[in-house]
Amino acid sequence: MVTSLRDRLRSRRNVSVAEVGHLNRPTDAIMAICMVGNDARFIESSLDALAHEIHGWYPGMIQNNTTMVFRPSSIDPQTGYNVHDG
Repeated sequence: MVTSLRDRLRSRRNVSVAEVGHLNRPTDAIMAICMVGNDARFIESSLDALAHEIHGWYPGMIQNNTTMVFRPSSIDPQTGYNVHDG
């Protein structure tokens, strides 16, 4: 189910998808879904809508979701890494 969801998202949406946790469990996964754009509100809205859509495809599949938006201004110019209180 995890593989089919990942493949479905990649083929139907303009997002990047990676399994980042529970890699040894065939029925569980922690997935990172990423979008890049210049309008933070649009990206946040799109990702929230995508989570709702996934719930429609596979009821009960999403137990928790978090949306984070990183802006270029949050990158430390000395280290090149994101700086956030997270």
